[in-house]
Amino acid sequence: MKPIKSYVIEPTYENIIDTLCKDSLKRNKDLSNFLEFLNLLERPCSIALNGKWGCGKTFFVKQLKAVIEAYNENHEFSKTDDESKIKEAIDKHINKDGETKQFIPKKVVYFDAWVNDNDEDPILSIIYEIIRSTSSENALKCKKGLMESLGAIADFFTGKDITRLIKGVIPEDLLGELKKQKNIHDHISTFLESLLDEKEERLVIINELDRCKPRFAVRLLERVKHYFSNDKVTFIFSVNMDELQHTIKHHYGNKFDAFRYLDRFFDFRYMLPQINLMEYYRSNNFFNGGYYYEKVSSKVVKVYNFQLREIQRYRSSIEILQCYEPSPYNRTNEF
Repeated sequence: MKPIKSYVIEPTYENIIDTLCKDSLKRNKDLSNFLEFLNLLERPCSIALNGKWGCGKTFFVKQLKAVIEAYNENHEFSKTDDESKIKEAIDKHINKDGETKQFIPKKVVYFDAWVNDNDEDPILSIIYEIIRSTSSENALKCKKGLMESLGAIADFFTGKDITRLIKGVIPEDLLGELKKQKNIHDHISTFLESLLDEKEERLVIINELDRCKPRFAVRLLERVKHYFSNDKVTFIFSVNMDELQHTIKHHYGNKFDAFRYLDRFFDFRYMLPQINLMEYYRSNNFFNGGYYYEKVSSKVVKVYNFQLREIQRYRSSIEILQCYEPSPYNRTNEF
């Protein structure tokens, strides 16, 4: 029996770079359009990136993160060979008129709400991820205003042990003084400004809301709306809007108007385009079983409206079936 090939493309670093450079999902144009859109934003903004479960949202946002970092000359990633490959793949969709476009540098943070939904408060989870993703310990030590803000924020909320992180880089007695400060809005604003004020950068925070607990998803949206209003911050929420509305109704009751409620949080809604299925099939040798196999498989995918993950699993299931010959004892008589 031959080994069964996996057709599921996991969103690992290597696969993200490879699919970007080869444009094997045919979404590089969508990524370039999204990048240009982000470059136009000059105010606080919240974007819902909408797509069904299994359509490749995680792949898209992780590709977007890599693209943003590649175009940020202040980021260490922008000085690697991978950065050059990514820019080469994206530039062809951006610089069509021969004029090189300039992009505002952006720091980007990826936050998976599902991984963090056991935390007591989403604000501390997000701030913890921002610190981990954007700042080194040495950089934190040099920013007194940022450290003061962190001390106050850690005292105001509960959940993530940021106080322990802070104690490692500033004196114990200073923390005691900071805990007396109560203006949490100002402290969060100062925290964000301290990360971005040295260079004309913006902060892009990507949040994946799929699969996290309903209570945590609702609280995350409400916390972000209430506390994050910095002009240099853009939130991108990777969501299945239909399922998110069900989540909201589950939290507030079936008669609750979830659609209008979500409009409070999202300034823009962006529907993630479907991948080019034919190109995806060919790039993954999906049609290696002959003419009739191609026709039947295409029909099944179309009739049942399979998403990317479902197509991958379907192809793997077919491969398993092809590995088995029916037992001669179970065959019907042939005429």
